[in-house]
Amino acid sequence: MIQYIREADLLERIRKIINDSPYDLRNYEGVGGTGGPGRLMEHLLGIDVNNVSAPDSVEYEIKTSMQTGSLVTLFHKEPGVSERGAISELVRSFGWSPTRGNYPAGTLSFRHTVGSQPSDRGFQVRVENNRVRVDFESNNVVISEHENWLADVQERCGSIWKNPPIWTHDELSRTGSRKLPNCIYLKGKKTGSTVTFNEATILRGFLPSEFFTGLREGFILIDFDARTNASGGIRNHGTKFRVRPQRFSSLYEKYSPAT
Repeated sequence: MIQYIREADLLERIRKIINDSPYDLRNYEGVGGTGGPGRLMEHLLGIDVNNVSAPDSVEYEIKTSMQTGSLVTLFHKEPGVSERGAISELVRSFGWSPTRGNYPAGTLSFRHTVGSQPSDRGFQVRVENNRVRVDFESNNVVISEHENWLADVQERCGSIWKNPPIWTHDELSRTGSRKLPNCIYLKGKKTGSTVTFNEATILRGFLPSEFFTGLREGFILIDFDARTNASGGIRNHGTKFRVRPQRFSSLYEKYSPAT
């Protein structure tokens, strides 16, 4: 459910949250894991968890970064009309045994972040005139690390990707402009279970053109997280478009301190 909060009230709440820092995550329910600081901020602001493609408040999306260099998720967006086929093929043809968690033997997982430069497994984002796609080139695989995996991929599909993930420029522009028209970007620090928020920036006027620049230059990346499940189907945790925190403000026409 989207919460409608007036700008002045929202900024007043954020200033108070910063002034009242630090916070102990153990004192709040549902704020564990790597996304804990962001969920804590939404809780403190009185905003329900929001995974829909619209801002968290009436005008602003709320984003947080804990100065660890971790990527900031901009939005979730599955590949176009054939996304089920694309993600299924991605996992079944190119997946590997999960490196984390306890899963049944034979489980295939594809947890991988892909940018404009080839990854160690040979995947790469390409920005074309009217679409964005993810390609695979076996020649770009780091053999010293993934020789056995590549041999398995060649046996499964001959290293041929029939249905790669594709997004049109129009759909990505619409998604970004709707979800991120304006943003309040909070920076902080997490030490153990303690979170301190220390800086807030107002970003106004999302620029789709800079979003595509980010994909071309590699400061925006695409993050996949899907695997096979016990019934033989695909469990997709969502495809995310993520930005390097130091380049976040470049996606907006204007930015200024909020505190």
